[in-house]
Amino acid sequence: MRHNADCIILTKENKILLQQRPVHWERAGGCLVTFGGKIENNESDQQAICREIKEELGAEIAPTELIKIGDFEDHFSDHTELSHLYFWHDKTGKITGCYEGEAVYYDQINAALNHPQIMSYLARAL
Repeated sequence: MRHNADCIILTKENKILLQQRPVHWERAGGCLVTFGGKIENNESDQQAICREIKEELGAEIAPTELIKIGDFEDHFSDHTELSHLYFWHDKTGKITGCYEGEAVYYDQINAALNHPQIMSYLARAL
């Protein structure tokens, strides 16, 4: 089973930050997803999400800033992937940009849940 580290983010302005994958994206094209990715060999899930946040949002964070939400499977991968899902509040504005998908901001959880292509693990976590 492939293991991923993912994160739901609350911005300094208290907005929920997720990302919309481009339609042509190889995995989950067109879907609303978290930030994160594959856990590399000899890397903990916390180390992986800190690395992914730096790559995808430019923010350097410490594992102590993360809150674990839980571990989720998704029907999209036929339950062959496990996502270790975290929450991070960017209280001081460390995010410098969105360097992978399109940044999507929500004022309320219900607005995100109404997205037509939200990943099922994300909907359960929200």
